[in-house]
Amino acid sequence: MRFSELLAGRLAEKFPDNRLVNIWGDPAGSQRAQTDERICLEIVTEYAGIKARPAPSNDVTMRREAVGQALSRMIDGRPGFLVSPSCTMLRKGFVGGFHYKRVKVTGDERYHDKPSKNKYSHPHDALQYLLLGGGEGNVVLRKQERRQRGPERHMDAEMMSSPYDARPDFG
Repeated sequence: MRFSELLAGRLAEKFPDNRLVNIWGDPAGSQRAQTDERICLEIVTEYAGIKARPAPSNDVTMRREAVGQALSRMIDGRPGFLVSPSCTMLRKGFVGGFHYKRVKVTGDERYHDKPSKNKYSHPHDALQYLLLGGGEGNVVLRKQERRQRGPERHMDAEMMSSPYDARPDFG
C-alpha cells in the first residue's frame, strides 16, 4: 500500500494535468500474496488510482525484442522512441548498466541467459513490461509468425513497419 500511495503522489506532482489510464507490470504481480491473498497489481489500482495490469509475457527474449523493436522504429525519418534526459537510470542502463554477466569459460565469449540484477535492471524490466503491454509484444509475435511461415512469404505493409523490415528475413 505504501508504494502505491507514494506512486500516486509522485505522478500527481510530475504530471498534474495528465491521467494515466493503464500501466503494465511484472506478470508475477497478479499472484495472490500468502499473507492476505491480495494481488499486488490490484493494490496499485486501488491506492494509486491507476489501472495496473500484468504484462502479457515474462519471457526475457520477447521482452528484449519488444524494446529492440521500439528502439529501431523510425517515423518520418526520426526516432519513434525517445527517452527523456531526466530518465537517468534508464539512459545509463542503455549504455551498459543493464547487461548480461559474462560466463567464465575458455574459447567463445558466453553470457548468462538472464540479465544481471542491479539498479539498472529494474527500470529496464519496467520498460519491457510497459512496451509489451502497450502493444510491442504483438509486433514481436507477428514477426515470429512470419519467420515460422518461411520463405513463401511476400512483403506486405505489416513487414514494412520498420526500416529494418524493408527486406524479408528468410533466415
